[in-house]
Amino acid sequence: MIKFERHPEIAISASEFATGKYKTWYSNDYGAIMSAIASRTLDEREALRALFLTDLWFMVRFGMSVVSADHPFVVEICRDIESGPQSGTLDVYAREHFKSTVITQGETLQRRLREPDKCTGIFAYARPAAKAFLRSIKILCEQSDLLKWCFPEVLWAKPEAEAPKWAEDDGLIFKRKNNARKESTIEAWGLIEGMPTGRHFDDRVYDDIETDDIRESPDMLRKCYDKFEMSDNLGVDGGTERVIGTFYSHYGPIKKIQDKKRIDGTPMYLTRIRAATHDGTKDGNPVLLSQERLDKLKMSVHFNSQQLCNPTPDYEIKLDFAMLQPIEPRFMPKNRLKFVLIDPAGDDAQTKGVKNDSWAMGCISVEPVMDDLGTSKIFIEDAVCDSMSLNVAVDAAVGLYLRNGRITGVGIERVGTDSAYEHVRKALLAKGRYVKIKKTERDDGNMILLSPDGKSKTRRIESALSWPWNNGKIYYSTRLPASILDKLREECAKFPLYHVDFLDMIAYIYKVIEMMRFNFRCQDEDTDDEDETLTGRGCGHLSPLQGKSAVTGY
Repeated sequence: MIKFERHPEIAISASEFATGKYKTWYSNDYGAIMSAIASRTLDEREALRALFLTDLWFMVRFGMSVVSADHPFVVEICRDIESGPQSGTLDVYAREHFKSTVITQGETLQRRLREPDKCTGIFAYARPAAKAFLRSIKILCEQSDLLKWCFPEVLWAKPEAEAPKWAEDDGLIFKRKNNARKESTIEAWGLIEGMPTGRHFDDRVYDDIETDDIRESPDMLRKCYDKFEMSDNLGVDGGTERVIGTFYSHYGPIKKIQDKKRIDGTPMYLTRIRAATHDGTKDGNPVLLSQERLDKLKMSVHFNSQQLCNPTPDYEIKLDFAMLQPIEPRFMPKNRLKFVLIDPAGDDAQTKGVKNDSWAMGCISVEPVMDDLGTSKIFIEDAVCDSMSLNVAVDAAVGLYLRNGRITGVGIERVGTDSAYEHVRKALLAKGRYVKIKKTERDDGNMILLSPDGKSKTRRIESALSWPWNNGKIYYSTRLPASILDKLREECAKFPLYHVDFLDMIAYIYKVIEMMRFNFRCQDEDTDDEDETLTGRGCGHLSPLQGKSAVTGY
């Protein structure tokens, strides 16, 4: 006989909840049901069967014996899952907030007890992680005398000896009528490794498809998302799909799944986000964890993503777009030096044109005047940032160069053995533009081959941009297209947990200035700008006076 004790913060019914004394309400009056069973008004087995099959919280709390599930938060999420869509959902929960227990384990078991002839596939980033979810269901079905008593037509008395398949590798086969079906009742698979072929599951559950291990690897994140999309072919027409997880970054598979759209433009997945605090902020009240536990987790650098379900909350933004200064081209300094900066696609295969990836390039100009801290004003005059093949990117770089008047120099990132710089150089020479690779400090080259110098993009961007960005030294032209400004705004808001191609390109302007070794005058020098002559060591042939730009008109 199940013993039910009512939680003091949970109402017995929705009508009682309306009194304002409780945090949520139970789906059923369990106390009344248990009393009816005790008085033999209700048949115990039939009553419990009905509750296990229709009440998700009851399954978790009493079928799975998860005592800690008797909490307002868990009761509420179970009811939301039951009453909401049964497929096409993305549940992003804070860690330790029951998402796997309730959905991956509880709902999966509930569905298979209800329809044992159907099959569920559990998918994780790697197969060992998926098998861990399957293991908990396996042990429960082996050891729960209560579930075996309630469902003798589905669960084996001794599954290890009686079931056709009962293992983490082969899956679990419950008692069912369709013995010819090749899929086990519940199976566990990985996306990156171990994805099955020739399987078709009625229900698919994706849990932990994104992990911290792959957070900083764009290639692995892309591969994981590609495999997720491929796994759609392992479903069936009319089947269900649940995706659950936690954000690790703004460009991981979970975020991409959230952004997926149907043909009509509506979201493909209903996203339900449950942060660890009531308002999703660091100082909000905990919804499940103790205050002591939450305060300890706040000390972690992963608190925002793992507990607030937001890798970069507003108060954590390090490069606020609002700190940039808009400026009309006619107000830009006449003696500014213009540079074309190019951040090619991410890897050698992409720069060779095997596939498209994001290129960022811009015309960035510098006022040849330094403040007392040695910083000059820079101006973002023109930019291109998009996914392009090598040939398209080279054409875009040449177009950017030609339409922005007289260009002082070109800076292009070179990583490894990629040769994008050579394609750009030859294309500019074909247009009659002087381009020579600068190999030493003293030669007259005006193309700088840039390198990350062993620094991560995040560190490189922060060290180069933080001070000038937050002290009014960076301007953008009011003639920049809205799409470019939106791209920059998005990178700023989500930095550093997002693609930062645009920001990386801008940051390189300081590296170019350093390598070209210009002698800028100090801000407090009393010099007539109209008569001023600038010299630069190794590039004395370059004039500070700029040709007219087709973009800004100045």
